[in-house]
Amino acid sequence: MHPGAAAQVGDVSISDDQLQESTEGFCDLIDTINAAQQGSNAPVPVRSALLSALNTLVIGSALDQLARQNDVQVSNAEVEQWIAALPIDLGQVPESRAEDVQAITERVGRNSLLVEKLGRLAYERENPGSSGAPTEDVQQLGQQMADDYLDQVGADINPRYGQVLDTQRLPGTGSLSVAVSEEGVAGENVPQPNGSLPGNQVCS
Repeated sequence: MHPGAAAQVGDVSISDDQLQESTEGFCDLIDTINAAQQGSNAPVPVRSALLSALNTLVIGSALDQLARQNDVQVSNAEVEQWIAALPIDLGQVPESRAEDVQAITERVGRNSLLVEKLGRLAYERENPGSSGAPTEDVQQLGQQMADDYLDQVGADINPRYGQVLDTQRLPGTGSLSVAVSEEGVAGENVPQPNGSLPGNQVCS
């Protein structure tokens, strides 16, 4: 792994700086979602945002590589349309953080759209001549392609971040909530949003 890298997927490196910016974006994105869904701004644990961001970037890198190999494209217009359909208002994000929030939201949207398109491609290959692919099958096939690709090329995560990948619950495939790791699924070692965490462990 290259110095200063948070992770590497195949020959593509994800830098610590990129992860930091994405973590800050996820902090405000989760905060905006909480406000829209619950009417409140519960403290967001930094580690939850960091693992969500890292999972999103790693899976995104794998999906980008898969898309290039299979000549699958997602346009900026499609991503913008996906974001516009979200039940949240990104205009509520402070201007100083808007760029980071926009970038990670676009990455989540691109991931979701790539999973759908790759899954549809896989379905058509498995069912030539079939008209209409069930949405659930498309999502599962797209996720399986990401799993298989990561198994093939490997995803090297900087040890200080732990093991984070959970492609069965990709960001944006039906929700903006993210299961970021086995420890996250088990509810272990990942602080949950509450008011009892020290100030340096919650998003500011």
